[in-house]
Amino acid sequence: MRQPMKVKSCLAVVFTVCSLVAMKLFVKNHDYFFVASEAIHAAGIMVLIYKLTTKNTCSGLFAEAKNSTACSLALRDWSQHNYGG
Repeated sequence: MRQPMKVKSCLAVVFTVCSLVAMKLFVKNHDYFFVASEAIHAAGIMVLIYKLTTKNTCSGLFAEAKNSTACSLALRDWSQHNYGG
């Protein structure tokens, strides 16, 4: 059964807030977030390079690259906000 867009959006917001609270409570060394964001960004670039070299196009990659960049930037901004760097 398909859920309406409002329900999906609400669930995404609730999941995001719960994830951030859980990370704040359980993660002691926040440097791992920066490392994770850089790893995600590097993986996205590697997928893009692979796709360009094997298929000579990057069609169908926009959503994956966008999600990878969004995760990377979100983690980087979050770690900069917490550490003021």
